Amino acid sequence: MKAYKDVYKNEGGTLVQNTENKIDYIDETGQKRTITNPSYRDFERVEMYPCRYINDPPEYDEQTEEVYEEISLGDWQGRAYWEIVYKIRKKEVI
Repeated sequence: MKAYKDVYKNEGGTLVQNTENKIDYIDETGQKRTITNPSYRDFERVEMYPCRYINDPPEYDEQTEEVYEEISLGDWQGRAYWEIVYKIRKKEVI
């Protein structure tokens, strides 16, 4: 699998999968650059990382509880990734 199909960007707490096999960014000198066929390291420049699910969705009572995903940035052997953990919270009754 190519790197561009496996990276996600965090937009307002939601992970959005990348769809293009290129990235545009501004380098240290202020020049706009485009990299075609980028690697995982290239995607890290624009804060796009692969995601890893840490646990399976847990069992819960659908009447009183709900499952949600907690997303954080993790690090494994010097490589960043989106860490997704399923958690349970009580439903709020309005």
